[in-house]
Amino acid sequence: MRDHERVGLEVISFYNVVHLQVMSYVTSRMEEYFDDPLLFNPDRFKPSEDGSLPRHLYAYFPFSMGQRSCIGQQFALIEARVILAKLLQRFEFRLEQSQSMGILDELTAKPMGRCRNYVTLRA
Repeated sequence: MRDHERVGLEVISFYNVVHLQVMSYVTSRMEEYFDDPLLFNPDRFKPSEDGSLPRHLYAYFPFSMGQRSCIGQQFALIEARVILAKLLQRFEFRLEQSQSMGILDELTAKPMGRCRNYVTLRA
């Protein structure tokens, strides 16, 4: 296995021009960086007691990295927390138990066959 395959890179060369694509879908599912990567575990993204990340810096990068990273990253993260908090205050969510947990990998990753759940208003 070549190095660029091991870290989830796709290298295509056309006439001495190299296109390098780093796929976060691949790197975020590598056991080298995450214990049991297909298991949902939000704690894997928490910094350790000394403030360092428990993984390689570039193993997960949902908003890209470096000079061309998403300028709306901080706003998106704050907005997502506020919306999630409001939804969880007002509604109760339960997943339908019979559905499969496949992933449809397109421009963004999403559940295959939709994510069926029950939503009820909290009393």
